Amino acid sequence: MGNYRGTVIHEYEIQSGDISGFAVEVAEDSYVYSGTARKPEVKVTSADGSVLKEGEDYELTYKDNIHVGTARVIVKGLGKYQGTVEGMFAIKPGNLETGSIKLSYTSTSYSGSLKKPDVTVKTAKGTTLKEGKNYKVTYENNKDSGTAEVRAEGIGDYTGTLETTF
Repeated sequence: MGNYRGTVIHEYEIQSGDISGFAVEVAEDSYVYSGTARKPEVKVTSADGSVLKEGEDYELTYKDNIHVGTARVIVKGLGKYQGTVEGMFAIKPGNLETGSIKLSYTSTSYSGSLKKPDVTVKTAKGTTLKEGKNYKVTYENNKDSGTAEVRAEGIGDYTGTLETTF
């Protein structure tokens, strides 16, 4: 076929890898509401099984990761990777039943009017919750002499009920 001599130079552009089909594994499927942003560890694996490195191959952004519901972690490719892929995890309600309820007074004299002591509800970790935001209060048998009941029922990011009497 002949004698050929010389050099051929051809430039190639190496494209970044698209991570949109990569696997995203969140450390836990669900977390209990804590009032603070949840940012679980994430493992990103390529189609060939290689584990990518955070800060080098990708960066993370979290969305909807404070309140009860479905939270998202968005993985954005860096360096030799491009595109995005998402992982999800749940934030479940906190339970009032692990906390405590305290009244501003526990005994009173009959006056013919409704008695409504102030209610303080705290989580098991001692965080004071807000009436109307985290719980609602109901009173029963709080007009006549005898034992009255107070009930704090979780709302918003909390479930469960605490009860006490005065």
